[in-house]
Amino acid sequence: EETTGEAETRKRIEDATIADLRAELRAAEGATETQRRRAEDAGGKLRVAESEAASAALARSSLEVENAELNARVETLRAETETLRAEMERLWAEMEATIAAHASRAAAAETAETVARRALA
Repeated sequence: EETTGEAETRKRIEDATIADLRAELRAAEGATETQRRRAEDAGGKLRVAESEAASAALARSSLEVENAELNARVETLRAETETLRAEMERLWAEMEATIAAHASRAAAAETAETVARRALA
């Protein structure tokens, strides 16, 4: 049989054990709350990072579209430049032919004038 002293000792040990377990439970609850807050913070940071990544991807896509449009415009301008260069060369050839024709007519006129003067002399 248990004596009064032993019962009191057993009761004190049980009470101390219960108090220790409650303290451990509070500590675990505190650690759990801290981990929950950290997880929420990490989740928030993850959402911000995902949003920034999505924004960056959208900006990159927009820049790629703009770059493609600019490249197409450059190619159009190159083609137009080649067309203008060909037209300029054609006009130069026409002008040179016209100048040559005028020079030829002028030379013929001079020759005719010289022949006429000699005939009149």
